[in-house]
Amino acid sequence: MKKKRIKEYEDIIDTTTEHLQKCKESAKGIDKNAKNICVSVDNALDTLQKEKIFLKAVSEFESCVKNELWKTHERNKISGIASCNTASELADELMSQNKELANLSSTVDILNIAVGSGAATTFNTFSNIQEPDFQRNIKEIEIEDNTFDNIETIKINLAKINPSTVQKFECVVRDWSGSEDNQKHKILLNLRSVIYHQLLDIIAPEKNYCKAPWYKNGFKKRYCQMKFFILGMQDESKLLKSMLMQVEQVANDSQRYFDLLSKLGKYGGSRIDIETVFKATISTFALALRIRNSLP
Repeated sequence: MKKKRIKEYEDIIDTTTEHLQKCKESAKGIDKNAKNICVSVDNALDTLQKEKIFLKAVSEFESCVKNELWKTHERNKISGIASCNTASELADELMSQNKELANLSSTVDILNIAVGSGAATTFNTFSNIQEPDFQRNIKEIEIEDNTFDNIETIKINLAKINPSTVQKFECVVRDWSGSEDNQKHKILLNLRSVIYHQLLDIIAPEKNYCKAPWYKNGFKKRYCQMKFFILGMQDESKLLKSMLMQVEQVANDSQRYFDLLSKLGKYGGSRIDIETVFKATISTFALALRIRNSLP
């Protein structure tokens, strides 16, 4: 059963890789933005290859994987499927050659970051398997943890959007770094407070997002707030489908991680689960900022 789960994720990586390779082939030589697209695609392909090698090592020692880690893996799988679907749409848009590559370049950059975050989550989830042979097998695999870059992105943007929250966010990061493992779950509630209560509740209240052209009754609050934070009153039908898919992914993840911050922050959980949700929430918010900044 465990090997089947890993194989399913490997298949997602293979399919994403195929779509990205098509993106690269289609982008070559179309215009001056093609080089930037190819660089981002190459970075994503390199990351996916490392992630697959790492998963093969995990598969060999799947009996050593604690059951609690599979919940984290399954959440990451959802993000992996979303990135795969975005890569597929990007390939179609590039193959049609009737889109401005300048618009697609931002989507590819953001997809590259999303792929990197997914790989980092995979690595963080399974890298602590306490088996000497496993540790030797993964010693040469370098998957970058982009949490620091995400934190800096958030701080820079908060200073422009809502300066009063910068110091509070820095305090959350500092408390996280300085707290004992058995106290870290409490920091999740503080992170939730800064992003959702002190920022989104203020600049994306219901009275505003319910007027957006994309809003429908029944949409969940935190999904709507993040989507409004990114799009505002823009008509989503004017976006490239690949970009809209990324907006949807981030908005859905925002709702999901709000719920997890609440649950784990109140009741605790495994160290890996708590750490992963902390980093994933920061990654999701940083992605939201990058998408927001890329839109006209």
